[in-house]
Amino acid sequence: MIPVKRRDYFLAVIAGFFTGLFSYFIFRHVDIEIPGGIVSLSAGLPVLWILGLKLAKILAKRFSWSEQFGRFVVAGFLNTSIDFGILNLLSFKFGIYSGKPIILFNVIAFAVGVTNSYLWNKYWTFKSEGKP
Repeated sequence: MIPVKRRDYFLAVIAGFFTGLFSYFIFRHVDIEIPGGIVSLSAGLPVLWILGLKLAKILAKRFSWSEQFGRFVVAGFLNTSIDFGILNLLSFKFGIYSGKPIILFNVIAFAVGVTNSYLWNKYWTFKSEGKP
């Protein structure tokens, strides 16, 4: 078990900001209007992620895995929003929404998302402290 620390809250704010940023492009693509737009998403999601980590810390008294699970959820939402957000941004930018050209956009979005996933999970979610 890796306890939640001050650094975790800082990283949750960063993850929340970028989750909001990339989510904006997803909502925009499907014509869902978010009150406050990109600002409310990029400011609101960090607050939710901090609350989620605080809840995970409280639950850790009973379930030792909950803190790590909280970090996993934050990283997972970030990775998914990056993948979908880049795909939607590229589709919108180039006006391509179907057919074979969309495959290239999907490959780019997936590559960025999975690379981000690897880095966050390796260095934050599942980071070990000390010897096993």
